[in-house]
Amino acid sequence: MKSKSTGYINRVQKVYFAGFLLFFICFTLSSCDEPDNNDLPNSAAPVITISQQPAALTNVTAGNISGSKMVTATVTENASLSYQWYSNTVNSNEGGAPLAGRTNAQKDISADLTVGTHYFFCEVSTVCGTANSVRSNVAAVVVSANNAAGASITLIIEQIVNHAPMNYDITLSRTGTGYPAAYTVNINNPSDYESILWEIAGVGAYSDQTITGTASSFDLEAANIRYNSLGGHLLRLTVFRNGNKYQRDFPFTIVQ
Repeated sequence: MKSKSTGYINRVQKVYFAGFLLFFICFTLSSCDEPDNNDLPNSAAPVITISQQPAALTNVTAGNISGSKMVTATVTENASLSYQWYSNTVNSNEGGAPLAGRTNAQKDISADLTVGTHYFFCEVSTVCGTANSVRSNVAAVVVSANNAAGASITLIIEQIVNHAPMNYDITLSRTGTGYPAAYTVNINNPSDYESILWEIAGVGAYSDQTITGTASSFDLEAANIRYNSLGGHLLRLTVFRNGNKYQRDFPFTIVQ
C-alpha cells in the first residue's frame, strides 16, 4: 500500500513532466528551421532573388484608381518569404516608410492617392530573418486629375486695367505715347485657388528663368528692369484648384 506522500510525489512528477512536454512542443513548433551563418560549416544561409520586379510606372485617374503592384521572389534552403511594402517621397528604394498591413507579394493601389507622383517598393525577407533582405525596384504611380465634366476648373480673368477684358494683345510704351505705360492683370476670386503663380519670360518665349509673383494680380510696367528688353515677352499664370492645374499665357510687347 502506497503512502499518501508517495502518491503526492508521483502526482507532482507527472505535473512537471506534462509541463516539460508542453514547453518542448511549443518550442519545436515556434522555432525556425532555416539555416544561418552560425550553423554547421556545410550549411548555407538562404539567398533571396527577385525574379519579377513590380511595374515601373502605373498611370491612374483621381476618383477612379484601381490596379496593383506585384513582386515575385524565390529563396534557397526551403526558407519562407515575407514581404513589406514601403512608400517614398522620392524615386528611390532607400529609406521610405513601411505601409501598415501591406505584407503580401501583391499590393493594391490605394484609392485615396492624391494627384501627383507616388513611389513604392517592396522589401523581401525570410520569416526567420536568416537571409539578407532584398528591395525591389521603385514602382511609381502617377495620379492625374479627373477632367471629366464638372471636374475641371474655369479660370476667369476679371479685368486688365486700362485694357479691354479677355483681349491679350497687350502693348506697353516706355514713353506712354499711343499705349499705356502699365497694365495690371487680375484674377477673379483668388481665394478659390490653392496656389497662384505669375511668371515672366524673357524676350520671345517662356523659359525656366523667370521672375515670379504669388499675388492675385500682376503689374506689367514697361519701364521695369525685370523685362528691360524691347520686343515680345510672356506673362504666364498658373493656378491649382482641387488637384487640377490651369495655365494661361498673356503675351505682351514693349515698345519705345
